[in-house]
Amino acid sequence: MLRALTVFTLAASVAAAAIPAPAEAGLIGKQLNAVYYTPDTSTPYANATFSPSSFTVGSGQETVGDVEGVTQLLVDVSDNALTITLQTSLSSPTWNSAPFNGIIFTSPGPLGPPPRRGARAGRSSPRAPAS
Repeated sequence: MLRALTVFTLAASVAAAAIPAPAEAGLIGKQLNAVYYTPDTSTPYANATFSPSSFTVGSGQETVGDVEGVTQLLVDVSDNALTITLQTSLSSPTWNSAPFNGIIFTSPGPLGPPPRRGARAGRSSPRAPAS
């Protein structure tokens, strides 16, 4: 079981690392989506669902994942941390060994701070030297 939780924790840590945490802005008020993937990062797991699957980061628990009807993943995202608590009805839960087995969080919008007023996106073309 320790190996299974370690693999899951590592997968969750890797997925959480994909969420940038800029120094100027945190995650409070940001929209996130949660989907459980296995055996790889391209395959959503059909026997796992999140309710709600799309949520706004605020105080307290944001979503609950249900895996195969026997394990719940209680997800709490704060301004700069991710906590996933596992609850299961199984006496000896196991997780399949796979290249990836865990949650991927995505955002439909930017997670960083808003652009500064007067800042321009992109770079202007360089001028040709004067002759």
